[in-house]
Amino acid sequence: MSPWWFCNCCFLFLATLTTRNLYRMAESIIRDYLDNPPYYGKSTYDTLLSVKRLCGPTCSYDPVRKLWGTKCTDALQDLFQSGKWHPVGIEHAWKGQFMRAADAHRSQAEAMWVAKQGAEAAAAAAAKKRPGSWLIPSSNPKPKKANTAPAPAPAPAPAPAPVPAAAPAPEQGLHLGVVPNAAEKAECTRMGFTPQAIAYSNSCDYLGPRGTLSNQGRILRWCSFFPMEDDEDGEELDRETRKKSWNVEQRWPLPERASRAYATELNAMTEASGAALI
Repeated sequence: MSPWWFCNCCFLFLATLTTRNLYRMAESIIRDYLDNPPYYGKSTYDTLLSVKRLCGPTCSYDPVRKLWGTKCTDALQDLFQSGKWHPVGIEHAWKGQFMRAADAHRSQAEAMWVAKQGAEAAAAAAAKKRPGSWLIPSSNPKPKKANTAPAPAPAPAPAPAPVPAAAPAPEQGLHLGVVPNAAEKAECTRMGFTPQAIAYSNSCDYLGPRGTLSNQGRILRWCSFFPMEDDEDGEELDRETRKKSWNVEQRWPLPERASRAYATELNAMTEASGAALI
């Protein structure tokens, strides 16, 4: 047996073993990164505005390390694919492995959220079906009273005149799910969304989850992802202004032109759906 053949086999074995160890090490580092949001990364100053927009509503900033990041897995994937931002501690050679792990992490989080919502709905349904304490018979029943002749009933009083019902408010019954606050209503009205379009938006699944936001909040959250024009005001809002706005975590004003264009589009979709029903 040639010694060169033996050395080649050893080299291939060691190379395979090293590759597997590096893959497992990268998998462990990526998993630890995804399990501990917010997700911070490195970027340059000339891409600062674009990076902050890509971070989305859950944008985070580390003043010590001077790093921008996000808590949302969808925004994390957009940041990584943009090429303007790179996660801290992740090698550039792990790009494919990182994207697959991030997608699996997002799918797992969505599945857990759906399972939680289903469990809560099942618990609520079971609570409605469970008999109350008033249905359980008493262990010490009271003795029955002797039957006595009923007293003659008094003459019935004349029925009062019916009071006309007050007309409902224009927006009453148009919202579903979470009740909107005053700031959300004002911002949607300012952007041009009609009450009918806001009610119709409840059927638009692309606006995102409905569990914690009203229809107005879902619309405004969708508008926050639109790109802002170069001549629009892109300055970060101060703390007091954010407290009075529709979302305290929204650090920048909504893109004015894109939001109004979407309002026109959603209003037209609402009218078209009503005409189709007729």
